[in-house]
Amino acid sequence: MTNARLAEIRLHPIKSLDAVSVRESRIGPGGGLEFDRVWALYSADGRWVNGKSTPAIHQIYSSNDFNRDGLELIRRGYAMIGARKIRVKK
Repeated sequence: MTNARLAEIRLHPIKSLDAVSVRESRIGPGGGLEFDRVWALYSADGRWVNGKSTPAIHQIYSSNDFNRDGLELIRRGYAMIGARKIRVKK
């Protein structure tokens, strides 16, 4: 019998954006991992935005602060100083 081992936990806080590695996670009320895909991006007309329909989405990544229950969206290629940051609260 092989012993199973969990090597890594990766969450996607925002659907379609990069995953983040965490040391631990709780099971949320819906049965999934807490903070996994809890946010999604929508266009101004209310349509869900993903990488297939909107390739520019791959220029955005998130900086997550799970302890403060928030995140920042940052455009790739821009320095953190002077980058446009958008603070989102759950």
